[in-house]
Amino acid sequence: HDHAPFHAEYRVVGSDGRVRWGSVKAQVRFDAATGAPLQMIGVCVDIEDRKRFEEAQREETRRQGRIAQALQRSILSVG
Repeated sequence: HDHAPFHAEYRVVGSDGRVRWGSVKAQVRFDAATGAPLQMIGVCVDIEDRKRFEEAQREETRRQGRIAQALQRSILSVG
């Protein structure tokens, strides 16, 4: 392949300990003879907000599950 798509999400921990999330999407160009990578052209994007939103959704799902279990236990104990 002359150009191969590349996509990765990564996190970076700053010197202050704060974690930031990023995403990179790029195309890699390889040397036809050796297969060695020659060039990568792409873009890096801050996805911190999206990651925070996803974590909030996961926490809400867990919370709703705990509520459903508690309701089920109280229904069973009353019945």
